[in-house]
Amino acid sequence: MAVSDVLPIDPSFPVVERLVQKVLTSDPDSGQEQRKLKWQNPKRLWKLRTENMTNAEMDALRAFFIARRFAFDVFSFLPPKNLDRLVTGLACGTGDGLTTVFTIGNSATPPYYYRLFTGAGTRNQAYKDGSPSAAAFANDDVNLISTVTFSPAPANGVVITVDIDRYLICRLVESQAVLTLEHYGIGSVDDYEIIEVLRSSIT
Repeated sequence: MAVSDVLPIDPSFPVVERLVQKVLTSDPDSGQEQRKLKWQNPKRLWKLRTENMTNAEMDALRAFFIARRFAFDVFSFLPPKNLDRLVTGLACGTGDGLTTVFTIGNSATPPYYYRLFTGAGTRNQAYKDGSPSAAAFANDDVNLISTVTFSPAPANGVVITVDIDRYLICRLVESQAVLTLEHYGIGSVDDYEIIEVLRSSIT
C-alpha cells in the first residue's frame, strides 16, 4: 500500500477535526506541576461517518480498510474544501537564476509530507516576491516531498512561496470498522477516526 492511495468515499457531514498534542504532566507533592512534551509536532485527528452508501460503495470502503490492514498502513485523505486543506505562504527558497525546481516547505525533511491535490478545482499557486506566477506542481511519493517547478528559473534573490491544496497522510485509529445496512441497498459506516501520520513515520 502507498500514500498515493486515497480514501475512496467522501465522508458525510458533519466532519469533526481535532488537533492533538501528547504532553505528560505530573503533580508532585510540592504542587509544582511538571510537563514533558512527547510529540514535537501536533497531529490532526478526524472523526468521520459515511452515510447513504450504495452496496458498491460499501464494498469499496470495506475493501479499502482491509487492504490497509486497518490501522497498519497509511493513505491520503482529502478534507472538505474549507476545513484545514489549504496551506498558504509556504516558503520554498530563493531564486539563483539557475534552479528551476524547489521543494515545498523549504526543507528536504519537513515534519509533514505536503502531498498536493492536483485535481479539478485545485488552488495550488506559486508566487515570486509575492506576485502570482505560473508553475508546475508535483508529488514525489518515493522521497515524500512535493515540488514546484518554474520555467525559466527565478532570478537571483527572488523569494519563492506557494499556496497549496493538500491531502493529509493518515491511518485508521482502530483496527476495526462498523458497517451498517440501513435498509436494502443503502448502508453506512459508523463513526470512525483517522489520525495524521508524520513524514518520518510513513513506511
